[in-house]
Amino acid sequence: MGFCQNPVEVSQNDDYFLLPEPDWVEVKKFDSLQPGNRVSVPVLVDLNLQNSGKWSIDQSGYRRWNLTIEGSNFALALAVLLDTFSLSDGAVLSVFIENNDFPSSRFIGTEGKIEKKLLGFFSSNKIRLELIEPPNTDIKSVIHIFRMDIGYKPVFDNIVSDVSKGNSETLGFGASEACHTNIICPEGDIIQKEKNGVCRIYVVVKEGIGFCTGNLVNNTKKDGKPLVLSAFHCQDGYTPMYDFWRFDFNYQSQTCNQPTTEPVFSYIQGAKLLASRLENDILLFELSGSIPSSFKPYFLGWNRSAIGPQKSKMAHHPKGDIKKIAISNHPAPVFTNTIKWDNNRISPANHHFIVQYTFGSFEIGSSGCALLNESNQLTGLLHGGSANCAVSSGYYSRFSLSWEGGGTPSTRLKDWLDPILSDSMQIMGLDNPMVENGRVAGVIYTETNTPIPNTNVLLIGDNGFSVSTVSDAQGNYSFSGLSTGKNYILDFAKSSSILNGLSTFDLLQVQKHILNREILKSPFKMLAADVNNSGSISTSDLILLKRALLGMTTSFEKVPIWQFVPFENGFMNITAPLLGLNLNAFMVQNLQSPILDKDFIGVKAGDINNSASVNE
Repeated sequence: MGFCQNPVEVSQNDDYFLLPEPDWVEVKKFDSLQPGNRVSVPVLVDLNLQNSGKWSIDQSGYRRWNLTIEGSNFALALAVLLDTFSLSDGAVLSVFIENNDFPSSRFIGTEGKIEKKLLGFFSSNKIRLELIEPPNTDIKSVIHIFRMDIGYKPVFDNIVSDVSKGNSETLGFGASEACHTNIICPEGDIIQKEKNGVCRIYVVVKEGIGFCTGNLVNNTKKDGKPLVLSAFHCQDGYTPMYDFWRFDFNYQSQTCNQPTTEPVFSYIQGAKLLASRLENDILLFELSGSIPSSFKPYFLGWNRSAIGPQKSKMAHHPKGDIKKIAISNHPAPVFTNTIKWDNNRISPANHHFIVQYTFGSFEIGSSGCALLNESNQLTGLLHGGSANCAVSSGYYSRFSLSWEGGGTPSTRLKDWLDPILSDSMQIMGLDNPMVENGRVAGVIYTETNTPIPNTNVLLIGDNGFSVSTVSDAQGNYSFSGLSTGKNYILDFAKSSSILNGLSTFDLLQVQKHILNREILKSPFKMLAADVNNSGSISTSDLILLKRALLGMTTSFEKVPIWQFVPFENGFMNITAPLLGLNLNAFMVQNLQSPILDKDFIGVKAGDINNSASVNE
């Protein structure tokens, strides 16, 4: 695997790191010999908080570490792999893409717990990492980046023309063929519960990263054990790194229409391999953590009948795209011949059902998706076939043969899916039996107590947990079914016109403040005036406000249109609020009992007199 290079050394306190160029000739050669869905190549590095990046301390006492990492012009996306990730209590690691002052992702850790972490993909060839530690932290954060992945096939592509062409080199959000239908559409109503048991898998191997589809499966104990079943060929020929495999749940649109921006999803990173077998094309994992009830998971039932379904349906992630639905109204007979695959592997005769699609199709990345029978039970796993938008047929490995597999616990399914030795031929699916009582809720309103509706609220936990909601007409937001004893971050976003609430009166108020003729007394008004995020109010802010009022710009580059401040202890210093916000106030630490008063004040940038409409 000649493109996996030796670790690169960096100079002390260097806040910029340029990744070396992969050997693209070797990459192309490897891909021609090893067909698959790999989208990235790895570059080994050695970056930590001591030998790279720059530290600074702001006036509020926060310690900040920044490191910019850049790939070549051929880098379409970047991913970060850390073999050591341990953040101090209250610390936050944010990742910014080029030319964007707002973080693409934020990550927290559990104090004293050392984890491995996959960050990304990020749709840029340049990213900036920023670690912020609160003042007076006894235990310092420790992180070590040992590998960067360069995305050389598009993993972010929502350009309609490319999608309609079905570019085989395009993978990720928006990349699947136009004939695929979103799972939330009416055609998907027949598996609305079951869809929550299907996940996208980031297949992380020493040779790069690819995509497949996985399925949460029920067992005869019906205890909600986090078992995921997928296909062996997803990793065949590669060297898997299961600690970094990522299982993305609820990666789907909220409406039938194709979304223009990638939807928020939840994930769990890391798994233990329980059973695998090439001949049956199975991989069975136990995830590194239980599935939170806020994921609204569903554990698929199964049927080990030797006879294929008369009608079937499939939920899958073609090309790593958001979840789609495919349907067959034809019987699925046993395929009686051997099958030779494009990687020269040969499957034995009678090991697959063959399915003729009536609606939809499949692509690379759909591999491992479940073949569901008339009772929505899993009866097989997608191995491959002939796929296009006109006529498609797929081969599904037979679940009944995987039950006994190779005759040992590590090569068969029955030991794991029938732990009570019931010898059941089938079981039905299961809603999540785990009941979790953690809850975070609050109200979002303006300084004048006007509720702010339609604010997007994102709750981020450790191990990749994230869930989103939207504030209602009264400004209320709520998250329930959360695991207790965990730390969480709250993120807020609201779109609006830059002109909303902005007038010459606001400019006059800012000018009076700058001239010390009439000081802005409210910290929220001062925050609204600091549109260049400099920590002070100056003529630079006044110039930006004038440009906005004249229609010369539609956004402030350094601050979002709406900012949100915790009602309680949001400002470190009320008399000098622009010295820094209390980032700890955006965190919920060690959640135990329900928190129902996590209220926030929304501030519209440039709106000094609180005239902005909250409904825009």
